[in-house]
Amino acid sequence: YLYFIWQGILHGLKGISGKYH
Repeated sequence: YLYFIWQGILHGLKGISGKYH
């Protein structure tokens, strides 16, 4: 369960960083 939450966080961070880059 925590694994999926962590993956969601990492995916979100990549999406945010992608917007600024």
